[in-house]
Amino acid sequence: RDDVRAAIESRCFFPSGRARDGSPVVYMRGGLYDNTIATPQQYVIAAAHTIEYSLKQCPDQVNVTVIVHSSAVPGAPNATGADMNFIKLFIQVLSDNYPERLRKLVIFPFPWYGRAIWGMVKVFVDKRTQDKILLLSSSGSGIPAELSDIVDPKDIPECCGGADIGSH
Repeated sequence: RDDVRAAIESRCFFPSGRARDGSPVVYMRGGLYDNTIATPQQYVIAAAHTIEYSLKQCPDQVNVTVIVHSSAVPGAPNATGADMNFIKLFIQVLSDNYPERLRKLVIFPFPWYGRAIWGMVKVFVDKRTQDKILLLSSSGSGIPAELSDIVDPKDIPECCGGADIGSH
């Protein structure tokens, strides 16, 4: 669809591989989010499109794992941080449309000030979805150990801190 083309072409969202439980993984690179080329609503539609695509590619699975890599991307448009409108819409769409299909939503590295943002946003999220959200602080170098429990580091794209150099 033309109205979400810019959000899709930003490569902010992309499917790549599977989690340890076999569920397909959709990545979001927060640094590529650019509200000057698409609205928060258009990005949410692009995210839903990517989730649907990944599930169709893995017909043996009914759940999806979403990993948000929140690190800045050199030269990318979003170096300023989170867009609260997008975050609220994104979590609300996941909660409303994928409550049983969302296996896990992992956000990393999750900054210290993110806890305050999460405190404001989680009131819009049902308890069942809240329990599927994992907020991981930076572990210095590499990916957090908790993320390694969900996805093998060799399957995480290099652009998201993993060792898979063949992905995005």
